[in-house]
Amino acid sequence: MAETAYCDMILSEMVTEEQLVAAAKNYAEYCEIQKIDKIYYPNNFISKCVFDDFLPENYKKPKRTADTKKSPEASLIILISVNTIMRI
Repeated sequence: MAETAYCDMILSEMVTEEQLVAAAKNYAEYCEIQKIDKIYYPNNFISKCVFDDFLPENYKKPKRTADTKKSPEASLIILISVNTIMRI
């Protein structure tokens, strides 16, 4: 499903591959800083245009506070989000 959503989005020329990868990285960073443990499935991230909020021109990095230090779970979110998008 993610592969289909990815191909559809790229072929529609609404967004480039580089923009989707950047959005996935920004989303992973956002989840890490906000300590979000429930993330969008890659196909929903793309097909529901969630990525739009995380495109470099739209993304506003949240401020990291003392209680939002990196955690192993956050690192896993980054790996899953970015690698899934890049693998497609």
